[in-house]
Amino acid sequence: MSNWKDLTLIQKVVIGLLIAVSAFAAPEMMMLLDFGGMELAFGFLVVYCKPLIVWLQPKVNWISSQINITKVGFLNSALFQPKVFTTHAMFCSVAMVLTGSLVLSVGFFLPALLANTMLV
Repeated sequence: MSNWKDLTLIQKVVIGLLIAVSAFAAPEMMMLLDFGGMELAFGFLVVYCKPLIVWLQPKVNWISSQINITKVGFLNSALFQPKVFTTHAMFCSVAMVLTGSLVLSVGFFLPALLANTMLV
């Protein structure tokens, strides 16, 4: 970690706010700040937050895997095949022109577009 005097003003403000907020949850931060300085207080703040990081890491990994599964599902669906997408978009546009109802055209053709991998 850089020396406190080498940090920019924004970095000093962010670290100072983190330590000030943590002083409400952990009053021992003020004692560490008095005895060891800003570097020691920030180091112990990181150690103090370790259980939160360990608890949060599996949840972040699960959300990331769900996003990847959704992305792969959409990339492999018929929605991303130009031939199928063009055909469905054309039928949806024709239905919009003929009926004059966006709800009817999208409500009827959009489920078929999204579920087309099961139909083909």
